Amino acid sequence: MNALPLNTESVREVLSERVRPLLLQHGGDLELVEVKDKLIRVRFLGSCSSCPSLNDTMERVVQSIVREAFGDDTLQVALRQGVSEDLLEEARNILRQRKLRP
Repeated sequence: MNALPLNTESVREVLSERVRPLLLQHGGDLELVEVKDKLIRVRFLGSCSSCPSLNDTMERVVQSIVREAFGDDTLQVALRQGVSEDLLEEARNILRQRKLRP
């Protein structure tokens, strides 16, 4: 298997085609946060975000699939925890609406 070029589009494709289906079977999901040099940051969603096996899933599933796809054992996949941009935007909209009310 030929290694893919490491860029945001190819990482998103690998996650979507090879990792997400596995997570979706367990009620979870993930999203790509950023690709910077050899570091790929992802955010787990759904049941995966609070799963006690989160770190094992990150290392044994996500990181191993990514390393295999890109042919690079030095790639690191890191977890980005925190509030999603969608949730932050929803909160901002609520605050704006409250501010407009007398």
